[in-house]
Amino acid sequence: SSVCLSHQIVFWWVGKVDVHEIRELLDSEPEKDLLHYNKAKQEQKMSIVEQAREYERRYHEELYGNHGLSEPGTWLFKPAAYALKSLELVSKQEYVRALDLGGGVGRHSIPIAKHFGPTTEIICVDLLETAIKRMAINAKSQGVSNIKGITADVETFGLGDKPYDLILSISCIEHIPTKTRLENFI
Repeated sequence: SSVCLSHQIVFWWVGKVDVHEIRELLDSEPEKDLLHYNKAKQEQKMSIVEQAREYERRYHEELYGNHGLSEPGTWLFKPAAYALKSLELVSKQEYVRALDLGGGVGRHSIPIAKHFGPTTEIICVDLLETAIKRMAINAKSQGVSNIKGITADVETFGLGDKPYDLILSISCIEHIPTKTRLENFI
């Protein structure tokens, strides 16, 4: 299950290892076996991380394909309350620049655009091209034209030189697969 995968990933991030396995390895050829153990664990971890990412990709593709934005009974029904509350932290001004990481189909980008108005520049980044295409359709149907959709992995997405007034990351950065890569992102 995905919960199990997530827990294993978290444990690897904090360096949890099987002490009994290490003791057995150290009793034989310590340096060689410990390197082999570390390499095997790294390969296993990456395999599990890739499995988890693939599961998440399929889940979201299916969700976005079968359910619309604002559909009752799904988490797409409305934006997260804390995301909307965060808009109050940014003063309304003539121009606001916002970044929505893992923005999906526009669940938060569209309300941001409506809140700050048509002079706002919103960048919505998502790993799934289908999500970005659906976001553009959703935005157009709600009369919003100031959201730029970008298909990219947030790990490698360049923030550029222009500052943002708001950066939103709802259910996104926890998908970065390793602690080191998360630290590099931040």
